[in-house]
Amino acid sequence: NILNKKGVLAIADLQKEEGDFHSDNSGVHHFGFDPDEFKIILKKIGFHNISYEIIHTIKKETNNNQHKEFPVFLINAVK
Repeated sequence: NILNKKGVLAIADLQKEEGDFHSDNSGVHHFGFDPDEFKIILKKIGFHNISYEIIHTIKKETNNNQHKEFPVFLINAVK
């Protein structure tokens, strides 16, 4: 409700993952988001021109000493 008509919403976050990103998941409320699910929600509440892209990849070693890549997406939508 606080975004003006024709305003642009931009959200950047980790793409959904299995909980390996944080070394300690205490207090972690989500393991990233699925941008396709975001698109569905945004469309339902009246946004249009919705798009997303992977804008960065964070490379980390996980607790089990594996090297993993964690994509970060940016989703944009117009009210």
